[in-house]
Amino acid sequence: MKKVLLTLLTVLGVSSAMAQVSAPDAKIATARKSVLQIQLSTADTYRDLQFDLCLPSGITASQGGVVKDAATGHVVADEPVTVDGEDAIRFVVVDAIVNYENQDATSVTGDYGKKFGSGVLVEIPVDADDSFTETAQASLKNVKTSDDNGNNVSVESSNFDIEWVLLGDVNANNIIDIADAVAVVNNVTGKENEVFVREAADVNGNATSYDDVKVGEIADAVAIVNIVVGKTDTESGSAKANNFEVTESIEDTLDPQ
Repeated sequence: MKKVLLTLLTVLGVSSAMAQVSAPDAKIATARKSVLQIQLSTADTYRDLQFDLCLPSGITASQGGVVKDAATGHVVADEPVTVDGEDAIRFVVVDAIVNYENQDATSVTGDYGKKFGSGVLVEIPVDADDSFTETAQASLKNVKTSDDNGNNVSVESSNFDIEWVLLGDVNANNIIDIADAVAVVNNVTGKENEVFVREAADVNGNATSYDDVKVGEIADAVAIVNIVVGKTDTESGSAKANNFEVTESIEDTLDPQ
């Protein structure tokens, strides 16, 4: 898949420049979506990047990679590989225009004039299945980039953690209570929260991506209220909670008058 892009990095020599590719620690709730941000730290600029992403058991990359602002004008390709006996995904970010027919690259064109420097290059959407209920380590391996002469540049990389979070615990106090519902409402209405864990906010599960506006909406606040008062997300009936104090707190947050 996308073999042309995945073989564009060549090693013609070794540059003395040093760059670092990393990903901040991420959070994810069971059966929900999150993103990994692949970022580059360097004093120079480069035209391409390759790295292998090794994910812990229970976490899968669901939609490939999405190029971000720091790599504007580039494209990203991916394919499964085996690294040190483990399943991994190889990503390549490169300045190119690619046409595909039946999943095969038929042509690659471009002047390769665009470069990128420090910043977030790629976001990788990930999913957690029911088995992931812990914090586990992920890693970036076989990281390569090249300069204008095609010289391979030394790149440092580091491991990072993917942390399981409790769905609905958006204020990160290890319980689900009315304060979580209020925090969701605050987020919707633009009020500041001291802590807001977005990855725990799609309580009703209707978001199709991490960036979906349905993550942390009023319906999620109602779903949290239902949990607090003992309802399940499969129960039908009124969306209003049958607990006066809980309902009143939500209403006061929406309309303090």
